[in-house]
Amino acid sequence: MKSLDRACKLTFVGLSATLLWLSTSVAADVLDQIGLEVYYDFEHTGEAGLTNQALSPTAEAFDAIRIGSDPFSWPAGPGLSGEVVGNALRLDDTQENAVLVPISSDDLGTSFTLSTWHYLDSATGTSRNFVFEGSNNFNVSWGTVANDGSNEDVYRAYVTAAGGLFISVSLPRDQWHHVVHVFTPINATESELSLYVNGLLRDTRVGDTANLVFDALNVGIHRNASDGDLQFARKWHGWIDEVNIWSRALDERDAFTVYNFGRAGLGITANILAHTKADDLGDLALGTSWESGIAPDSNDYLIFDGTFTETGDLDTGAAMSVLGLRVADGAGDVVINNTTAGEYLEIGALGVDMVVTDRDLSIANVRTSADQIWNIADGRTFTVGALSELVLNHDLTFMGAGTVALDGTLRIGDGGTSGAVHGALQNNGVLEFNRSDVNTQAVDITGTGSVHQLGSGTTIYIGTATHTGGTTVSAEGTLQIGAGGTSGSVAGSIENNGTLVFYREGEVTQSGVISGTGNVVQQGSGTL
Repeated sequence: MKSLDRACKLTFVGLSATLLWLSTSVAADVLDQIGLEVYYDFEHTGEAGLTNQALSPTAEAFDAIRIGSDPFSWPAGPGLSGEVVGNALRLDDTQENAVLVPISSDDLGTSFTLSTWHYLDSATGTSRNFVFEGSNNFNVSWGTVANDGSNEDVYRAYVTAAGGLFISVSLPRDQWHHVVHVFTPINATESELSLYVNGLLRDTRVGDTANLVFDALNVGIHRNASDGDLQFARKWHGWIDEVNIWSRALDERDAFTVYNFGRAGLGITANILAHTKADDLGDLALGTSWESGIAPDSNDYLIFDGTFTETGDLDTGAAMSVLGLRVADGAGDVVINNTTAGEYLEIGALGVDMVVTDRDLSIANVRTSADQIWNIADGRTFTVGALSELVLNHDLTFMGAGTVALDGTLRIGDGGTSGAVHGALQNNGVLEFNRSDVNTQAVDITGTGSVHQLGSGTTIYIGTATHTGGTTVSAEGTLQIGAGGTSGSVAGSIENNGTLVFYREGEVTQSGVISGTGNVVQQGSGTL
């Protein structure tokens, strides 16, 4: 996604302030832009790539500044792995280059947020690589402090350097990761750092607010770096993208949304039309059902918030595709009874946001159209109804401590080489593995439903399956339990008409009955 340059933005404001207000007020329903002071998307090449893309009236004051004597290795192609938006900033730890963000703690106040995507190349020549740090201290900091000898590094997030207050997290190299540092005053003298990594809260720490000061921020290098003095600095080796800084503390939902936008390939200023449910009744395809007065389409986002107070008698009225949906707080659960043939709700790349809610969600007939996340709050349930027939040629990830309950059919793959589910699933329906290649699946399975290995592929299962509806392996298929380690188990009966492989280390007990016409293979050093 390419952002408008500043000249276009200023002209747009001058021509139609009302139009801009309408645009940003709609987008704010999905991700509120208030307090966004700095946003570098690195879409443009050369020095133009350091232009602040935030919509703030003070944006020009916070254009980034090059530091270092070597020219940048500016990106010419797209971001890696499809996890970030467009181009990314490429930094090389053998060169003398980095970025200075001229924003200070005085500019941000005591409540603020720092966020970015980063990718550490395994070819780095040091164990100390910094994504960002204060220009004159490490009161705010995110970088590596050690490598464990494999492909993982230990990162530290500081909340003031005094007293060495930090949070440690290990992350693998050669992958995109997203980090959010949220600083919030909790009393007159102390502030709390909340660290989110890849959409999840990892930990918190408390430090003295008075010590939470910095003159500016360095990106891609540690503190006290300046022109001509980078030779021995702790530099980043890889990519950095979507740097955004806020003069407010993002909450849990905001932190997840920033991550989810990037994962879906959207810049955080993307103008997504958000439709908020206007009443408790109705056909969701009707404009009168939404506060905007416009029926949503596949580029739009649905929000069920406090204005929607009962279960009502909702349906889609027709096949309906949306970019994503959110369930916020309210007095009643959200039940979409789209039981008429063909009236499915198809969810796109922004998935399902039940991050902060006191309500459950049930959809009688649901489908998905892209890689996505369903983030369900602790104690809450998203029920995928009995009419649902989800066929995944993409990845579906379950996050949060809540429950995804499947009453319909979920087929992982459609006879090809793609499709996966990550997380935990309460399977009260039918779960099928239908890929033609050798693939690994780690979804944990509970519930009363059944599991089927279909097609000619080999599913290497390393999750924990305790479902009670039984497991079957088709004549052409292979189900391998374990990958040579200690993970992977399937409880209950298995009807094996293909090949069933046990590949675990140590002693493994399979208590269920194994029947059928297929072969059973004990592989590796374990004992069955």
